[in-house]
Amino acid sequence: MVEAKVKRGYLLKTSVGFDIQIDADEIPKALQAHKSEKLAKFKRGFVSGRFIAGIVEDRERIVVEERFKNGKRYEEVRLLKDIFQGMELEKLVGGEQPKQLTSADNN
Repeated sequence: MVEAKVKRGYLLKTSVGFDIQIDADEIPKALQAHKSEKLAKFKRGFVSGRFIAGIVEDRERIVVEERFKNGKRYEEVRLLKDIFQGMELEKLVGGEQPKQLTSADNN
């Protein structure tokens, strides 16, 4: 039996211009490092607490956790970007409605 749980990833924003991908279970460690201004080690990097600027949801990454009888397996999935976001699709097709095919068009 396999149970799958999907959760969001997060980005740890730093004041020096780089981001570190973190999981939800690493957020308390990031907050403690920010409070104490000490060095914190994460799964994908480390940073001094004094350089932590914020934590935001990673909109391009989700983490799928599958629970097997003998353990866990994690898989990261990159979401596809919506290339049409913010565009007016009517302008792309010249403001016309798409042509409807009829049986006469097939002959």
